[in-house]
Amino acid sequence: MMPDEDAAKVAFAALGALVEGNPDRASDLTALLGMDSDGPRMYGVLCGIAICGERVLRDTYGDRAPDLARGGRWSVDEIHPGALDEKPEHGFALHFLVARCNEDDAESLRLFEELYAGGAEAYVRGVAQLLADVATLCIAALAVKNRAKAEGG
Repeated sequence: MMPDEDAAKVAFAALGALVEGNPDRASDLTALLGMDSDGPRMYGVLCGIAICGERVLRDTYGDRAPDLARGGRWSVDEIHPGALDEKPEHGFALHFLVARCNEDDAESLRLFEELYAGGAEAYVRGVAQLLADVATLCIAALAVKNRAKAEGG
């Protein structure tokens, strides 16, 4: 198994590849990581990816982001109740990201264990969806920053 530091580099290279618009490279890197990792490592990798998402969200929301120290919490509001149940990988990715944003170790571990126990296909879809969702957050944040720069802000 590759050292944890190398695994982290591969995970963030996969995220970077998605942000740059290269999903084939991201897929190859994610597959490499998955084949070389056990459950505990992949849990750590997913936590790292989710923390990137959290940082983007906190940067985007600024002082409007929930303040955990004052009892604030990130939450999920479904516009169409039950929509996340239709595609479990979407539900996993969103709930895992929110659990990490709330620093809820027990919930993020529970979600990961449920995903891991759900079989290879569900596991791969969940990992890929979390990676894609965080990449989408990064792309959106970059677009906002670039627009602000172009407008002189």
